Amino acid sequence: MMRIKMVVAIVVMLSISCQNETEDNRLSWIQNIDRLVSEYNKEAKIEHSETIVDGTHETGVIIYKKNSRGISKVTAASRFSENFPIKMEVYLKNDNIIMRRVSGLSPYIHKGQKREGDKCCALFENVTYFNSNTEVTLFERKLDLMSTEEMDSRRSEFESLVFTETLIENPDEEYQQAMASLKEFKDTIKK
Repeated sequence: MMRIKMVVAIVVMLSISCQNETEDNRLSWIQNIDRLVSEYNKEAKIEHSETIVDGTHETGVIIYKKNSRGISKVTAASRFSENFPIKMEVYLKNDNIIMRRVSGLSPYIHKGQKREGDKCCALFENVTYFNSNTEVTLFERKLDLMSTEEMDSRRSEFESLVFTETLIENPDEEYQQAMASLKEFKDTIKK
C-alpha cells in the first residue's frame, strides 16, 4: 500500500513538472516576441504611408521598414462609422507573422430598436501570438459600454482589465488565414 502511494505521488509530481515546463516554454516564446516587438518599436522607420478611401470609409496604412533582425510592421487605422475606430498592427519576422494586435470599439447589432439598458458597443483588444504555424495563442479583453461617449472616460478601467488567454485549436489554419488577410491587404495598397 505504501509503495502504491509513493508511485502515485511520483507520477503526480512528474506530471506537474512537465506541465510547468510546457507552460514555461510557451511563455518564453511569447515573452521573446514581446521583447522583439518592444525593441523594434523603438527604432521603427516608415517605408510607405497611404490612405485608402472606399466610399465614405478611410483607412490609414503604414508599412514600416524591416530591421537588421528581420522584424517589420504593418499598421492600419480606420473608422467604420464616425464613432467606431479600429486599429490593427501586424508584426512580422522574416516575412512571417509573429504577432497581430487588433483594438478599437466594436458596435453591437440589435434586432429591431436598441432598448434601454442594451449595451451599444465594446471597447476591445485582441493580441494573437504566432509561434510559426505550430502554436497560436490569443489574449483578449473587452469592456461593454452603454454609449460611445463612455470610451474615453472608461479607458483606464479597460486598461486595468486582465487578458483572457486562449490556445487556438487549429494553429496552422489561423496562421494561413492571417497571412492571406495580410497579403490581400498589401495587394490593396499596391493598386
